[in-house]
Amino acid sequence: MGILIRSGTIVTALDTWVGDILCQDGSIVALGAKLEAGANDAVIDAGGQYVFPGGLDPHVHMELPFMGTISADDFESGTLDAQWNCSYASRCKIKHKAQNKNSSGVWGLQLKKTVDIDLAVSTVGYATIDIYISERSQNYESAEFLSLDWFDGSSWNTADQWQQKGWKDRMVTLPAAAGNNSAFQLRFSCNAKGKQERSKVDDVLVVGN
Repeated sequence: MGILIRSGTIVTALDTWVGDILCQDGSIVALGAKLEAGANDAVIDAGGQYVFPGGLDPHVHMELPFMGTISADDFESGTLDAQWNCSYASRCKIKHKAQNKNSSGVWGLQLKKTVDIDLAVSTVGYATIDIYISERSQNYESAEFLSLDWFDGSSWNTADQWQQKGWKDRMVTLPAAAGNNSAFQLRFSCNAKGKQERSKVDDVLVVGN
């Protein structure tokens, strides 16, 4: 049994026109005008509707609740666009050169100049929140820092600040208000000004207990 999609506005990479699409065994076998349906084919009237043959939905889920747990994604398997929010997209980049050489992956996050990048993660069900991170900074002056901030539902709070020249593994236990908080967000912020001033972040892990 096939499917004939009739009289839809067909959109492809090359053109847009009103026509029919014939599918057999899960595949598109014909596009055209006034195609004939087989005796056992289902017919769908797509008049007035857009039809995108062969189109794919490119969205992804990060930190997806599933069957009592939460999926884990990192700079190796996920993307910044999926859930991280960056104040200046051109200053937040996933790069090979931003990877901690002591980690098992090959990608890390580079932050240039003045920029913020944040991630929303519900901590409901967890009383204690620990943040694990590998980080380093380059060419920072005395008043310039990479900051680890967290959002309590009404305001941002700074948990720690660093000017580490070489890679350093960190563990920060957040205050009690970070736990059991559906509005919790994690943020990395930089206040550097120069073009060659940047921070690199890798192996970020939010652990609830």
